[in-house]
Amino acid sequence: MAQPESQAEAAAGDVSPQRSVPETSALRRQESLVYSPPANDRDQFRSFLDLPIQVSVQMGRKLVKFREVLDLEVDSVIRMNKSAGENVDLLLENLTVGRGEIIVIEDMMGLRITDLTQDEADHETQEADEA
Repeated sequence: MAQPESQAEAAAGDVSPQRSVPETSALRRQESLVYSPPANDRDQFRSFLDLPIQVSVQMGRKLVKFREVLDLEVDSVIRMNKSAGENVDLLLENLTVGRGEIIVIEDMMGLRITDLTQDEADHETQEADEA
């Protein structure tokens, strides 16, 4: 049996003709935009895994008058609003994400994370401190 020379002949002679659709770059781009769920939670952040993030530990904030700033000198002490031994804030890119306690590791300081959640009252306190 001879092969049909055109798609019209193929359609006439065959109930379900198989068409060869050339793949275009537009089709390839559209297919690459289709979302497929990640295999696990870490996979969804794969493109961000090597992105540097500023990690800060904040023991407190305090508003002072400009005259107090001008009076600062070596050995000056600024009294903060937290008690000694109270947990400090853990910030990622200036956003509070948890709390922890200061620890000493050999001759360096570190943070032992005690809480990675922030309740609404803490969020309001942080906003008030920033104002």
